[in-house]
Amino acid sequence: LTITISQDEQQLFIRVKDNGVGRKEAEILKHKNNSAYKAMGLKVTAERIALLPLSSLESPVVVNDLLYDDGSPAGTEVTINLPLML
Repeated sequence: LTITISQDEQQLFIRVKDNGVGRKEAEILKHKNNSAYKAMGLKVTAERIALLPLSSLESPVVVNDLLYDDGSPAGTEVTINLPLML
């Protein structure tokens, strides 16, 4: 897990990169194991961000599935771009 935080004059940039099996494979494994566990991290984060007074219509949270050159899952990357409120 790699977390990178940076900023410019107007925005805070947060990037979380996970080199796990990826969302698609994790969903398959969850069904194979008949797990009742339900990940809530993205839902809770989206609810908190929705409380901020953001002027942009574009979502500040972007989730990307990462792939190796051969097309196999290489993990997941989440980026969050938030305006600085000074």
